[in-house]
Amino acid sequence: MMHSSWKFIGVLSAAYRFFGINLDVGFNQTPYAWDGSPPSQLSDNSKCSGYWSSDLTSYQFGLPLGNGVFMPMYSSSVPTSLSHGALKVTTAVVFVHGLSGNANQYFCWAANASAEVDPPSGGSIITIVPWFGLQQVKAQDWSNTSLDGSPLDSSLISLFWPDNGGWTGGGAGTVESNSTTASLLPELTSFGVLDAILTVLLNQTLFPRLTLITAAGLSAGGQTLQRYAWASKMGRDALLPGPRTSPEIRFIPASMSSYAYLSPRRPSTSCRPLKNTGSSWTCNEFEIPSKYDVENCPTYHDWKYGLTFGNWSGNRTAVTPYILSSLGSNPDLAAENTKAYQYKRIIYALGAHDSCNCQVVGYVNPGWCPPLLKNETSGLLYCQADCVPSCPVTADAPCCDTFPDATDHNSFVVNCESNLQGTSRLQRGLNFAGSLIDIYGKDFVPVVKVVKGMGHDAPAFMASDVYRTYAFYNAL
Repeated sequence: MMHSSWKFIGVLSAAYRFFGINLDVGFNQTPYAWDGSPPSQLSDNSKCSGYWSSDLTSYQFGLPLGNGVFMPMYSSSVPTSLSHGALKVTTAVVFVHGLSGNANQYFCWAANASAEVDPPSGGSIITIVPWFGLQQVKAQDWSNTSLDGSPLDSSLISLFWPDNGGWTGGGAGTVESNSTTASLLPELTSFGVLDAILTVLLNQTLFPRLTLITAAGLSAGGQTLQRYAWASKMGRDALLPGPRTSPEIRFIPASMSSYAYLSPRRPSTSCRPLKNTGSSWTCNEFEIPSKYDVENCPTYHDWKYGLTFGNWSGNRTAVTPYILSSLGSNPDLAAENTKAYQYKRIIYALGAHDSCNCQVVGYVNPGWCPPLLKNETSGLLYCQADCVPSCPVTADAPCCDTFPDATDHNSFVVNCESNLQGTSRLQRGLNFAGSLIDIYGKDFVPVVKVVKGMGHDAPAFMASDVYRTYAFYNAL
């Protein structure tokens, strides 16, 4: 797996055409190449420690997706033969990284968490982190082995997402480096990739003892999984009575800025105060947004914030062909997905301190939000010492809202669609849990777990008792 010529595709935007929906956005592409250097999103392995070295080359694998492309990923092992460790594997963890695309760091954190439960020598846990990257790589530079242990065709090129975020809604990846159009094929979307990974894991010839598959993600990764849990048929029988003939599939979306609501009703204004409402917050008042709110946010229930499809235009994340293919024009199929969602085992994980909002005027931030300081010479604001290296933002942002995962920018989403869901990640998560009760009735009990003292912190989440309990243990 020699890295001879990594190829970076610098892209400002992507243009999609889905089923006649014109989503063209003009942009310029400039290819860059590094001699022997990894893609920029994967260049920092300094956070890899414990069981995993800073050289992750031997943990790089690919998954062929057809059409000449593959999905790059990290995995703690693959079934190179039937006598290999796959025979020992009882639990698989698929962790989806955040918007920064640092799949290598997420792999180290997730694999270390798995190793704390069962050391690599034990072989009972496989940890997989796919890379939904901004850049395209060649199989010949990435890996010669597929996730299922078979040889990986060196002529393949990777699927990538130059729009940096379209994958959070199941968006289509781009295939050709010189193309302005994303794929129209459902299997070449982020949801199609997750389907492909789970299909390998569900192969009982490869993993005959597997009993649990946990799909987890934090921040943008959590958004991806919550939406995938609704859109995919995977895991529909987790909470249904009766004997199980295949591994349980469990979802753990964590610390998200927004959700795909399953109803056009949203939390009432009283459920969205401009302050930290704490870990015990509940909302039981949901309503169609006011005429004023709808006029100012007509896309509030469009996918990926709700279940209206086909109304996207401009540079918005396109409606994924995965959904358009599976639903077609039949609204009953969307209702079927919503009905099935309640029977999936989904654990919503939130940080008790993930309640900073530094971009909305009037929001009262709690004391644990790192404040900004002002450079008296330049007049620029920057984060306090423990939010290094710097946090260059505008005067409208009085603090850091994504600390410690982001130390150079504020990334809490404050568009109109998200703001109608709440005013902080913690509040939005608790409000969404309330919306499920509003839909399914008072007997429905969503599983929500709040990690004490946690801000927006991926490694802290993976080291938490909440993650350890729900990611690895089957008897729940």
